[in-house]
Amino acid sequence: MRKFRVRIWQIAWVIAIVAAIIGGLVAEFLIPTIVDYIAGPSVQIISPVEGEGVEWSPAGHLVSGTYHKVGDNLHLYVLVHPFPTDNWWVQRTPTLIDDINWQAIVYFGHESVGIGDQYELSAIITDKILKEGLTLSLDNFPSYVAWDVVTVVRKAD
Repeated sequence: MRKFRVRIWQIAWVIAIVAAIIGGLVAEFLIPTIVDYIAGPSVQIISPVEGEGVEWSPAGHLVSGTYHKVGDNLHLYVLVHPFPTDNWWVQRTPTLIDDINWQAIVYFGHESVGIGDQYELSAIITDKILKEGLTLSLDNFPSYVAWDVVTVVRKAD
């Protein structure tokens, strides 16, 4: 009888260990996949921080951010809107660094930008195809499935 009880405890421990391993694998792989599927597309601008000074170089300013789920039918773009105009300028196509990070060079108008001038910098994920250098009015801003925007102000150097 004692051997039988020991054997049951051994089987119980093996089952517990296997269940823990399976639970860990589910938590590690399956749950993030489900969360990603439910979350849908997203995009965020990490730099520049809203209101922070940026380099106003003719070579442009490096901007970075994160994104999620850019499928074959979805495209990531960065657009710049100078106040007080109604126009958004489509910037160079962002470089996708890895599965979640992007960076792009954006232009704010170079030397013509004055101290205190403001720009909106937007990152969007859309099913539209946009060409670099295209100017869009606010009325024709493309529909998007994910969007983020920051305001950039030129500070005194």
